[in-house]
Amino acid sequence: MATINLGSIKFNWKGAYNNSTAYAVDDVVSSSGNSYVCIQASQGNAVGNATAYWNIMSAAGTNGSNGTDLSSLLSTRGDLVFKNASALARLAKGTEGQVLGQGANDPAWVNGSAKTLTTQGDLLYRDGSGLQRLAKGTAAQTLQMNSGANAPTWTTVAAASADWVKVGSTNVSSGVTLMSLNYFSSTYNTYRIIGRDIKGDTTGNGALNFRVNVGGNASTSDQYSSAQYYVERGSSTSSGHQGEYNQGILNLGAWDMPDLNNNNAVWYIDMTFYNVNTSKYKVASYKYGGIRNGGAAILDVSGSLNTTNTSALTGITLYKSNSTLFTGGRFTVYGLKE
Repeated sequence: MATINLGSIKFNWKGAYNNSTAYAVDDVVSSSGNSYVCIQASQGNAVGNATAYWNIMSAAGTNGSNGTDLSSLLSTRGDLVFKNASALARLAKGTEGQVLGQGANDPAWVNGSAKTLTTQGDLLYRDGSGLQRLAKGTAAQTLQMNSGANAPTWTTVAAASADWVKVGSTNVSSGVTLMSLNYFSSTYNTYRIIGRDIKGDTTGNGALNFRVNVGGNASTSDQYSSAQYYVERGSSTSSGHQGEYNQGILNLGAWDMPDLNNNNAVWYIDMTFYNVNTSKYKVASYKYGGIRNGGAAILDVSGSLNTTNTSALTGITLYKSNSTLFTGGRFTVYGLKE
C-alpha cells in the first residue's frame, strides 16, 4: 500500500525562539511578543529577518490601553497602577499594615490601624499624616484638644469647686456652757460661721455672747466694739440700733435665746471674719435672730464688730450671758478661697 505523508496536522509549539535549535515546517515559536510559524526547515535563521523561513502568526499588540509599557512602569513587587488626571500612573507599594484609601483625587496608602475602629465609641480623626483612631474615653470624660492644639484627646474634668470650702463643724446635742469653734488657720484669711437650731436650757435663757480664740483658747484681754440694727415683729413692731464699745466680751444683743422646751423657737447666726491672719485689728459682720416667745415674735439683727486683737485667730467661742447651757445647735465653718 502506498504511504502518503500528510506532514503535521497541527502546529508544534516550541516555545521561545532559540538560534541553536533546528526547526521543522509547522513549528511555532515566540519572539518579542510575536508568534512565528516555520515554513521551511531552518537553523540559525532569526525569525524577524528570515522571511523565507518564517511567517508571522500573531503580532504583539500595544502595551497598555494608552501605549504605556506597564513592565517598566511597575518597577517594584507590590506596585499598583491607577489612572491619574492624564495617564496611567504607578502607586508604589505601601508598608506592612497599611490599607488602600482614597486621597483628595488619587488613591493612597494609609495607616491600617487609623481606619480601624475596633471598639464601640471609637472616633476617627486626621493628624498630620492621615486618618487616626482615637479610642473611646471613660465615663464622664469630655473631648478636648491636646496641649499642642493638633489632635483631640479625652480629658477628665475636675468637679466644680465652690469658693467657700467647709473646714469643720460641731453639733450640740446635750448641755454645754460654751461653744468653742477652733477651725481657723493660715489656709484662709476669711472665714464664715453658720449656726442653726440654736437653743438654751430652761434656766434663764440668756443672750448670746462671744470672744475670739487665739492659740485655741478664748482671748480675755481684748476689747470689743459693735454696731447693729434690729427689727422685732410680734403683735407689734420694734426696731432700733445699738452697740457696745471696748467691752471684754461682746454681747450680740439683749434678747434671750429660746429654750429647749420650745419646739417652735429656734435661732440662727451667720458671722464672717475678714482678716484673721493679719496683724491688724480683726473685723467681722454678722446676722442672727430667729423665732422668739414661743413663735409669737420674729427677730432679725444685723451688725459689724471689731476686736483689738492683732494675733492670728484660730476661731471663736460662744457663751450665754448668764452662764447657762447650750442645749442645741449645728455650727459649720467655711474658708474662702482668694
